[in-house]
Amino acid sequence: MLDKLQAVKNRYDELCFRSEQADFYNDPKKAAVLLRERNDLEPIIETYDRYRRAESDMEDAQALMSDPEMKEFCQEAFQSAKEKSEELYERIKAEALAGHNDDVMQSVVSREAGKYSGKERVDYMINIQVPFLEEHNFPLSLGYTWFWAGWSYACENEIENAIVCFN
Repeated sequence: MLDKLQAVKNRYDELCFRSEQADFYNDPKKAAVLLRERNDLEPIIETYDRYRRAESDMEDAQALMSDPEMKEFCQEAFQSAKEKSEELYERIKAEALAGHNDDVMQSVVSREAGKYSGKERVDYMINIQVPFLEEHNFPLSLGYTWFWAGWSYACENEIENAIVCFN
C-alpha cells in the first residue's frame, strides 16, 4: 500500500519545492494548476505522515515487547498505535474518495484486498471493489483490480476467468 502513497508524497514534495522557486509565477496559469494540485494533496499527505508515524510506533512497541519489564507498557502502546493507524487509514480512504485521487485509491484497494487470500480475495475484488470503483469512477484503480483478479485466477490455473478479467 505504501509504495503508491509514497509516490504521491514525492509528488507533493516536488510541488512544494517548485512553488518556492523564484520563477514559479512566471506562468500564472501553470502556477495555479500546480498550486491546486498541491492543495488537493495536502490533507492526504498530512494524514499519510501521521499514519506512517503510527505504524512506526507500532513497530517500536512490538520490538520492545520481548523485555518482560516493558511488555505490558508496550502492549498498551502497540494497541494505541494500532487504533490510531486504523483511524488514519480510514481518513486516507475518505480523503482519496473525496478528492477523487486515483493514485491513493490504488493504495486503498491494495490494502483492502490484502486482508483476504485465494478465492476469497478474488471474490472480494470482483464483487466488492469493482462495483465500488466503477460507481465512483476510479479507472486506474479499476484496471489495477481487474489485473490482480486476473493474475489470481491465472495462478489458480483458471485461465478462462483470467482472460475475462484481463479483457
